[in-house]
Amino acid sequence: MAENPADHADDIERVRAALLRIAAMSCACGFDWLVLNGLPQLLLLHPDPSRRSLGEIDLLVPPGQSMAIADIFRANGLEAVKGNGRQDDLGRRGLRSDPRTTLWDRQAARHIHLHERRFFADSKVAPLLARHPPRRSRSPDDICAEPVGAEMALDILLRGSARQWRKRGALLDLAAVLGLLDRAQQVALLHAIAAAAFAPGALASLIALRTAMGIEPPAGPLRTWLDQAEIVPEVAVRASIYAEAIAAHGPAEPTDAPHKPAIGRPRLWHRIAGRMARVIRRPRQFTRDPATRMDRYPLAFRFAQHWLRNRDQVRILSFGCSSGEEVLSLRSYFPDAAIKGIDVDRRRVAAARALIADRPGIALEVAGTTAGEPAGSYDAVFCMAVLRDAALDSPRTRAAAGPLTFEAFAAEIAALVRCLKPGGLLFVAHGNFRVADTDAAGQLELVLHADPPGSGLTPGLYDRTGSRLDNEVDRSLAFVKLAQ
Repeated sequence: MAENPADHADDIERVRAALLRIAAMSCACGFDWLVLNGLPQLLLLHPDPSRRSLGEIDLLVPPGQSMAIADIFRANGLEAVKGNGRQDDLGRRGLRSDPRTTLWDRQAARHIHLHERRFFADSKVAPLLARHPPRRSRSPDDICAEPVGAEMALDILLRGSARQWRKRGALLDLAAVLGLLDRAQQVALLHAIAAAAFAPGALASLIALRTAMGIEPPAGPLRTWLDQAEIVPEVAVRASIYAEAIAAHGPAEPTDAPHKPAIGRPRLWHRIAGRMARVIRRPRQFTRDPATRMDRYPLAFRFAQHWLRNRDQVRILSFGCSSGEEVLSLRSYFPDAAIKGIDVDRRRVAAARALIADRPGIALEVAGTTAGEPAGSYDAVFCMAVLRDAALDSPRTRAAAGPLTFEAFAAEIAALVRCLKPGGLLFVAHGNFRVADTDAAGQLELVLHADPPGSGLTPGLYDRTGSRLDNEVDRSLAFVKLAQ
């Protein structure tokens, strides 16, 4: 955030000049483009944006044309960015951009990212977010930008999270968009929310807007829906996370670096072994990428904390605990719980033991199954990014084969459900099959939805027969085990 309003005004002018240069290139070279959530929308929503910072320049371009348009940009003085630039961040935001289509505009002091698709590219909600396709500039001063309306409000709701709202920007944008919607547009937004199956997240966003920022949604169908909505545990937990993030974090940009206690630099052999783990598959090992980080699933952890807040002697299982970051994160949410982590990789369990450093109440074991765990013994079981095979994520894979089949997935889910107490929680994330398709689903009730995934992060999804499910996203995250 610019400290000097004059510097901020100069920054806005540099970005505007960059967009005008792109408009001139569009006229001269005949390509289509569209600004995604950029300067035009900011100026429309906030006529005096003196305290709003500008991010990167993200452009939507037609499918198959990003490389050619990048060549045009380079021919007009923009510089290619070496490496991945900010691709990790872009992936988390649900945008997909090739490193070769990330450029640097020296005059604007900005990265320009070209994207051939946007949020929910592979899901049913894609049409809701693509009603305004890229178009050609009609003149050198015609900046192609998406109109502000119900689609943009939905886009902000889908992107809204504690991480995004640490600067309050997304909520300010949402409040401004909602203030522009008439009754018909509010109805359109409600239909879009229903089609996106994102009612709990939208409700939590609006509650945070009302309570944490003191901004009331506009009168009409939207406020009526908010006033009459049932506040279920998922909505309450989400709203509390958003409100705390807004209250606790000032204007500083949040870091993307994972918080991990120092355990020393791994020796060369350990680094080589880590890479080999991605190639060598052990029996009962499905995912070959043991990547993890501290507090990786704050929504799941906070929901479990809320759900189990009145229970004594809580017991938690981390199935596929990898190098221990998940177990250590759970300890911060449950200081008095008995926590156990199991993983099939002996080397990862050794790393977890070094990370945990004999903290009381935590047990670690090398195992690829819960067969040794007593039935009905856990209040919560976490199975996060474990039942997933990278080979099944490739769009070219049309049928599930190999170690991870539906039968293997269903057997693992049944084994995890067996370990749960009635009223206990099962968390399953980033799987290649749906828990709802398994026989064990009859013992479960869905209580928590995952945040909308970015197109670059969505696992390949398959049905009971092993056939790929195109244009489907499984957003189930947590289930409660029903009493028999």
